Amino acid sequence: MNAIAELRRRLDNMIRSGTIAEVDHGDPAQGRPARCRVKTGNVTTGWLPFFTVRAGSTSEWNPVSVGEQCTILSPSGDLAQGQVLAGLYSDANPACSNDPDAHRTQWANADFVEHNAETGAYTLKLTGHVQIDAASLNINCSGAIKLNGATIDLN
Repeated sequence: MNAIAELRRRLDNMIRSGTIAEVDHGDPAQGRPARCRVKTGNVTTGWLPFFTVRAGSTSEWNPVSVGEQCTILSPSGDLAQGQVLAGLYSDANPACSNDPDAHRTQWANADFVEHNAETGAYTLKLTGHVQIDAASLNINCSGAIKLNGATIDLN
């Protein structure tokens, strides 16, 4: 391959769009980090790390999903050294809200948490069990508190 063709290949590979093809959630106990493979054009990459919001003394786990659109950032155009930046909306994975005042996280089962900056409303919709473990818990409310349930046990 001549030098110009190799340079062109490397430039083309520096930033590539793709779709998550496979996910390995890793095993921190064995020192195996989470990785994913990306389908980009007619190429499927090797196992690459994916970005998260925080990965230091504060850590957040929010893995990529198969079918999610992403961008591969590859230093020097080497796809083997790529890092995956996910989170692009698509027809297959549209935004879960179009409200400019809402900050919403929604899961695959349609449960969600949402804060609306305009109204101050905080909504939590869960279909499963909720457990809160705390040394103390204070609830202050300037309005009414309503509890509905088949049974309510206050100790």
